[in-house]
Amino acid sequence: NGWKNFVTQHQAFRNSFKEYHSQIDFLVIEGNKGSVWVTVTAEFAAPYVQEELKNAEAKQQKVKWEEAWYFEIKDGHWAGNFRLLLDSVGRMKQLGVKCLP
Repeated sequence: NGWKNFVTQHQAFRNSFKEYHSQIDFLVIEGNKGSVWVTVTAEFAAPYVQEELKNAEAKQQKVKWEEAWYFEIKDGHWAGNFRLLLDSVGRMKQLGVKCLP
């Protein structure tokens, strides 16, 4: 159910952020654990009503942010424990959302 929830939420996100591209800057895998640093570029083309962007106005703006992922691997596939850390404040500032400095 958690994975299905993630897919549904990410589909809504990708509908709002067109021309979505992610570039892997660093990738480390040790045993069954991995982490990756990703730079994302996208165009904020439609409202996204979740999280910190629910009040952001979509103006077909280009935006760029960084993400760090932690994940587990089993039999060569994504498995269980997935964590995401992203530069939400930097993204909000680019989109004109009022936030802390």
